[in-house]
Amino acid sequence: MVFKTTAFDHSASSPLAKIHFFGFVNHPSLFFFINHRKLLQHSLSQTLTIFDFLNSFHKT
Repeated sequence: MVFKTTAFDHSASSPLAKIHFFGFVNHPSLFFFINHRKLLQHSLSQTLTIFDFLNSFHKT
């Protein structure tokens, strides 16, 4: 629950969103749990934006 609210309630430019979203992505069990609960459905576009941001951040 904490990971969901931290990752999706903050904007993609928020340092907390970066830190917690990296931790969230690095835990496959949490990622599976959130997929299983379909918590990503209501914010798919925001999820894609965060992934795009993380991809560009990771490459620089």
